[in-house]
Amino acid sequence: MGSFTHDNAVFTLEHRPGISLPNRAAAGDDAFIDRLAACSKYTARLSRRELVAWLVARLNFLTNGEVQREFGRHNSDTGSFLLPLEVAESDGRLIGVLEVNGYPDRIVLRGGRDSTARDPRTLFVAALSAEPDWLEPCEISIVQPETKKRWSCGWDRGQFFTG
Repeated sequence: MGSFTHDNAVFTLEHRPGISLPNRAAAGDDAFIDRLAACSKYTARLSRRELVAWLVARLNFLTNGEVQREFGRHNSDTGSFLLPLEVAESDGRLIGVLEVNGYPDRIVLRGGRDSTARDPRTLFVAALSAEPDWLEPCEISIVQPETKKRWSCGWDRGQFFTG
């Protein structure tokens, strides 16, 4: 799976079975999209729908195209895409197991973190906002199996799209 580093933290787009966190605390954030909007001058000018597309394109850049390869087509009962994310210190100590749920107009973060370690949510925002205009073209398509309703999001060299 794709991974990237920032501030001595390693971010990996995967969830390994049976993994557990010491000193587990909830790490959910229903307003995660607001944290992304406030993280840089670049993201502050984006609409909520553009922020969803920006997140996908930014992660695709950081993981060298892994988001597109692994998550380009996605079936979902909830109408959202789900990106698993493990966060570890550079010494390998796990500090967070998160899930990024993307909807057409919002991003919700779920998961847990080690309450005695650095906050993986803050590290994730810092990694995303370090170079916010470094993006990789991509598209994630989400299909609800029962209704066949489809939406997609991404970036195509200069234009964000969600719809």
